[in-house]
Amino acid sequence: MSTSVLMPVAEVRKFESKDVQALTALMRELRYPMTESVLRDRMEALEGKPQFLTLVAEREGQVVGMIAMYRETSYETGQQTSQITGLIISANYRGQGIGRELIAQAEKQANEAGDHSVYVTGMNRDERLSSCSFYQHMGYEKIGCRYIKKM
Repeated sequence: MSTSVLMPVAEVRKFESKDVQALTALMRELRYPMTESVLRDRMEALEGKPQFLTLVAEREGQVVGMIAMYRETSYETGQQTSQITGLIISANYRGQGIGRELIAQAEKQANEAGDHSVYVTGMNRDERLSSCSFYQHMGYEKIGCRYIKKM
């Protein structure tokens, strides 16, 4: 019997400034218009703000995935909750359990921070529909829908 089942599929750790180049490349894979300088400025603006969490997944010293979360108080329940605002796995590493590992670590952080739930939105674009089954497999249930009006 192989013991690799017990081994994490990637090392998950908190974002560090050295990760900007790798995260920029990941965002470009999903067609987010991003430059290193813009991402660096955004990450520096979030630094030290406990309501924001960015974790990265590494394999053999290379960043191959990331998850970003935002903590807030729910108007509906008055309880702390976290929103997954981004989850990206490099195309060459998808389907290998890295997304599951990132979700598990982010949920652990949310639980330790006292959050009562974690939610995700933004799967209403055609190119993101395949992620719906991933989140359902991870135990998330679909509740409602979202409308947005840009100003």
